[in-house]
Amino acid sequence: MNKNELIQILMTEFRKTGYEGLSLSQISKATGLGKASLYHHFPNGKKEMALEVLKFTNNWIQTELYPIVNKDLSPNEKLNNLIQTLNEFYFKGENSCLLDVMSIENSSENELNIHSKEILLNFTNVLNKLAKDFGKSNEEASMISQIALSIFQGALIQTRILKDKNIFQSQVSYVKNLFKI
Repeated sequence: MNKNELIQILMTEFRKTGYEGLSLSQISKATGLGKASLYHHFPNGKKEMALEVLKFTNNWIQTELYPIVNKDLSPNEKLNNLIQTLNEFYFKGENSCLLDVMSIENSSENELNIHSKEILLNFTNVLNKLAKDFGKSNEEASMISQIALSIFQGALIQTRILKDKNIFQSQVSYVKNLFKI
């Protein structure tokens, strides 16, 4: 198993139980690797695994979402492509919000929170660029991107807790309209 495959499995496991709830035994079972092998790949243990998942997610935003909003397409096409890509990443709302389940400690200075902040800022920048492509002013684009991000993240949390993926899908429809208003 290569490192990307391992990180994908780790992402799935963190989404299921969160950072605090996930044990090395569960990770070992999910990956099929013994604890010694896990420590070989991640010498600093679970925290390093979580960091790698967050880095992978931030890289995903850079390589998958930014190119969508930077393509020479109409704003509607960009929006539809972005929504399709987010639906795939979140499996239409069935995959939990990674930032929700990875938030630990109250310190904004720990490494996990720093990487979480980078993900939020990059995702917000993607949405901001899209809003500007729809002709919104800087102020409007900033507000729309923050609202859209809050709706996405909130819908994922609601979907996870209430076990109703229709929540995510209905909120995605609302976000689409938010950009077009």
